[in-house]
Order: sequence, then structure tokens, then C-alpha cells
Amino acid sequence: MVHSTTPFARSFETDLTAMVEGRAVSDLTTYVETRGLYLARSGDLVVGRTRPWRRAVAARGVQRLALPDTDYYYYMSHALLRCAVDGGDRDPVMRQIIGFLRERPSTVVCPYDFEPEFQLLVSWLAQATGIGRIRVDANDSRLGMWNGKRMLHPTVESALCLNGQVANQAGPVILEQEHRASEAFQALGAALPVIPGYTVPWQEKRCDFNRDFLRAGTLLNERYELSHACLKPSDGGNGGRIIPSIGLDGTRRLEELATNAWKMGGDQVLEAHVSYFERKIGGEQVLTTPSAHVRSGKLLDGLTLQFMRGTSWKGNIFVGAADWGSLGLEKSVYTRLRKTMTDLHQRLGLLHCGVDFAVGTVGGKFGDTNVAAVQDINPKVTGALFLREFMARYPTIGVGAATRVLIPDATANAEKIRSLVSKFSTAEQPCEEIAVVPGRWAMIATSGQTSVRAGAQALTMERMLAM
Repeated sequence: MVHSTTPFARSFETDLTAMVEGRAVSDLTTYVETRGLYLARSGDLVVGRTRPWRRAVAARGVQRLALPDTDYYYYMSHALLRCAVDGGDRDPVMRQIIGFLRERPSTVVCPYDFEPEFQLLVSWLAQATGIGRIRVDANDSRLGMWNGKRMLHPTVESALCLNGQVANQAGPVILEQEHRASEAFQALGAALPVIPGYTVPWQEKRCDFNRDFLRAGTLLNERYELSHACLKPSDGGNGGRIIPSIGLDGTRRLEELATNAWKMGGDQVLEAHVSYFERKIGGEQVLTTPSAHVRSGKLLDGLTLQFMRGTSWKGNIFVGAADWGSLGLEKSVYTRLRKTMTDLHQRLGLLHCGVDFAVGTVGGKFGDTNVAAVQDINPKVTGALFLREFMARYPTIGVGAATRVLIPDATANAEKIRSLVSKFSTAEQPCEEIAVVPGRWAMIATSGQTSVRAGAQALTMERMLAM
């Protein structure tokens, strides 16, 4: 098991941006590595390197293999490649991995994501071990392109080619025509429910990039009569570098955002700003940003709502059809989201994936019409998998389950977290620590008679830990 964030998610840029702007750094690579231990079972070999990972709770019989002196590499796949290049099969870490694989040739290698660097490492290991073929618990590597939000929207250039076809049309008609020019439609041969938006590819010349960026804002405003937009990096994770509620009534702010995005690099997406519906759980407003999941090739039951802090994901609440209705949400929307995920799973042949949806309003030509659309496709192990793993461990809890990423003030003392989790946990309604990175990040899992109660309990525990 090798869990660490990947270049696909541009997590390094997300953490670096937080440092430059004087905000708290999430240290995404450390927490992804540390929480991965929760998925390990007795007999598994788990590779890691950071101090929180070394000290994290793991199942009895899990073997840890620590990488020495490599934590100056942000991505673990880079550190492992460095070991292979410098030492080959003589490197202490590589020697142990090779030995493990030779003794157990049916071993399944479990990465967080199957990025090109890790593909290269696995290919080398297959040769170095003499096995020839190694089983990997990951999606087909060709599905990696779906990590990019750019898949969902046409480029500005493609959209401009449609001027004659969409002039003076209704919002839904324009959206249908534009979506047909997206990479997603071309790959699937079918439409996905999406919101208006445009891909702005990064270009070497800043003036060219900024020009297309401003054109994207103009298209949203003129074609759809939208007043606000949301900027997202095409390749990103955990809500990093997302800027919502950008006014489209002037160019000065857009020019500033375009320049900053160009400096950071990478394709960008400028799409309609969604006014999500809100539901109160445990005193906290939870937005209608549901997600659906595939694990080990199986479409999992229900949906999850996401705890959010700003634009960042901070945990999940399981939502079955009954829970959805009890929150006052339309049953037909629940059914449509499940159908969309079913269709996507069948067309792509997913092994692991989470799809995030938007449920709310966008205004403009759509007025107060409720939209339910795909916002992000993540063909890899996602944070919601830890809620699903918790539910699989305790099937008797039924559907009443939630996970919560604690605020930094609640994460200072790992022992305090473990003590409180133990105090709240019962045989009928268990609670568990998922992982702790002291002072930065921690995740707990809770259960209750309903998912709303489980979510409320997680928030209560967070407040107690922050006192």
C-alpha cells in the first residue's frame, strides 16, 4: 500500500499558495499518507515516511516500511523513484519491496492514484522482481484524464465557434450545444448533466491566456446572463485554489485572477457560481454538494453530503433515499444523481471513483430552476472512501454514519482525540479515529441512529476537542 497525494492533484501548488498567502498549510501529502493506514489489514505492507504516519494507529499485523531521508520529496512516488534510480535492487527499501513481492507474487499494489510516476515504478518492479506482471488496485491509467475538470466544459475557442448556433437561445439549449464540444461528451458519446462553464487552457504567453480568461467571463455573462462565476484549477484536489462568487460586471477583478492563475500554471475552469441549498446539521450549515462512489468496481449504495470549510472538503455524511427526503430535498434529484453515476460507471469501467455533484441554482437564463449537475470526477481513492470503509467494518450501524475532518485547533493532541473517541464509542454506535496529523489535520468517524445524528455527534466532539 502506497498512499500519498499525486501531481495529478497539484497538491504541492495548493500548499505553496497557502504559504505565500499566509494561510494555514494543510500539508496534504502527509495527511493522505497517514490516513491510508486506516485501509490496511493484517499482513499488508504499508510504505510511508512522515512522523505522523510512523505514529498513526494501524491494525494488528500491518507491516510498516519507512523511507529514510526522502521527505524532501513532496510526492512519495518521486521519493520511491529516487530510491530505484540511485540504488536499484540494492536500495534497502527497494530490496524489501522486491522481497515482499517475490514471496507473494499474487500481491496487489494499492496506490492512492495511478499517476505516470507510479506506473513507471510498478513497471520497474515487475522487471526487478522477475514476476513480469504486478496486480494494481487502480483504475485503467487512461482514465487519469478524468481527474481534470476541463473534461466537463468546452474550451473558449470551441465555444466561440458556436456563435451562430446558440445566438438568442434559451439557457438549456446553449448548454446542450456547448457540452457537445467538451472532452467529456467526445469521450463518452453521451451527455453529462453539467453547469455552464469554459476551459481556459494555460498558454505560454500571458496575454493570450488572459484574453481567453476574459472571454470566458464574457460568454457566461452574455450567453447565459449570469452575474457571478467560480474559478477552479482544472487539476486540483480538496477544494484548493477555488475562488467562488466572482462578479462578472467588470474586467479588473478578472484580469487580476487571470494573471495569478497564469503565474501558478495549469489549465483553469471558469464556470457558473452555484447557490447551493443549505441544511443545518449539528448547528452547522451543510451545502448540497452530494457525491456518489464506486469502490472495487461496485457502485456503492446511497450518496454522501460533504462537510465543507470554505471550498475545502471536511468530511462526509451518508445519505440514503430516506435521509435525502427527511432533509427536504427532492426525491427525483436523488434518483437522477444515482442514475448519472450508474451510467458513468458502466461507460468508463471504474474501479475506484467519487463524483461530486452540485444541487442548487445558478440564476441568469436559468432563473430559480433547480440544477443537479456533475462538478468533479475523481477516478481514484477519495476521502469519502474512509466513511465507506468505516460503514463496511460495522455493518450493524446501518446508514447512520459520518466522518469529520477536525479544525486545526482540535488536532493538537492525538491522545486527547483517542480518549474522546473511546469515550463516545459504544458497541451499538462505534466511533473511530481515522488518522491524526497533530496540529494540522485529523479525521474521526462516528455513528448514530440516523446520519444527521452521526454528523451532529462528530461536530460535538470537534467542539469539545477545540476547547
